[in-house]
Amino acid sequence: MNIICDKTLLSAAIDGVSKAVTLRSTIPVLEGILLKAEGFQLTLTGYDLEMGIVTTIDANVKEPGEVVLNAKLLSSMVSRMPSGQINIQSAENGKTTIQSGVAQFEIQSMNPTDFPELPNTGAEETLTIKTGVLRDMIERTLYAVRMRKNLRIPVNYLKFRRIS
Repeated sequence: MNIICDKTLLSAAIDGVSKAVTLRSTIPVLEGILLKAEGFQLTLTGYDLEMGIVTTIDANVKEPGEVVLNAKLLSSMVSRMPSGQINIQSAENGKTTIQSGVAQFEIQSMNPTDFPELPNTGAEETLTIKTGVLRDMIERTLYAVRMRKNLRIPVNYLKFRRIS
């Protein structure tokens, strides 16, 4: 795998999927983020066997492929990089080089075939909502969840219903 992408986009994507990454696990690959490069996109996946987050960013894919990198190390390395373009290149021996400007880091990757697949929800109908719209919907209904603090059972979910 060999890609070039924007540091700001990559950093935001890592922060997003890291919310679904286990900090300590008996399965080391669950402490990582799956990076899959194909076409003109880089897809990042974090999964802890209960919650999964997938995000896609634009990237210049020179060589397609996939690799799993430790989420904590990857986040730390990318945050230390100068602004601009970041090059991520993985070799056959499992070493992945992350470079931007004069900064260069090398990290041992994990086997992407060991990364568990996200379950298929089996939903017949799916709905795609822009992030801003979803955020606005949640903010407008969150007051109803907050008002019920005196309940014995905490209300920690929202139900979505599509009205055609």
